[in-house]
Amino acid sequence: MRKNLLKEKLLNKQKVVGCGITVCAPMLIEVLAMSGVDYVIIDYEHSALNLSDCEHLIRVAENANITPIVRVPMNEPQLMIRYLDSGAQGILTPGVANKAEAEKAAEAVRYYPRGMRGLGASRASGYGIGMPLNEFCEYANSQMLLILSMENIECVSNIEDILSVDGVDGLWFGANDLSQSLGVPGQTRHPLVREALEKARQACLKSGKPFGGVVRKGESPLDYYQQGYLSVLISVPSLLSSAAKDFVKLAKG
Repeated sequence: MRKNLLKEKLLNKQKVVGCGITVCAPMLIEVLAMSGVDYVIIDYEHSALNLSDCEHLIRVAENANITPIVRVPMNEPQLMIRYLDSGAQGILTPGVANKAEAEKAAEAVRYYPRGMRGLGASRASGYGIGMPLNEFCEYANSQMLLILSMENIECVSNIEDILSVDGVDGLWFGANDLSQSLGVPGQTRHPLVREALEKARQACLKSGKPFGGVVRKGESPLDYYQQGYLSVLISVPSLLSSAAKDFVKLAKG
């Protein structure tokens, strides 16, 4: 397992940029890395990617020196372990609503004594022919990054308890799902959504744990950084659409 550069940057309070990817296109990760992006979220929740695709993209990210995070569709240890064993350096987990669920996720991604992640001769552990497994467990625990996606009102209500869990390394704010939870689907600028996001932001600032969010159309990443966000995130389709529209406008006037 390689050093988790994203985790190191977050611990040092450095601002980072991430990009979500939903297709098995290695070139995209290489281009993103060469463009200065710090990490990719390989989105297994909202895509047609399979386990083999994810492992291939993880390998490409490693070679490009960009941190691979896998977004899983549910808080399920037996699902997470497949992507961790493939080499994911972090997990983005949705749907967590309370402290018990946060503890479940934290235990799923780390080995004893900090968790109960299954241990085997996987790609992540060097197929059992790298460092001794006891040393690998200790190192893997230190490098693992668990990010929870705050996307429901229950999570907001229990935000302080969730942030207190050892092994929860940060929160990324999912405004779209949060808007649904508040009864205003898709209205990410609705006052109810803004109020919930502000409560979560203040709680994260108080806890000292990093938080991130998706930069949407008409927004500036600088505004997020000024509010204390350490990470800003955008998707490949959003980047491509913006660049394509700018080029077409320039070409056609």
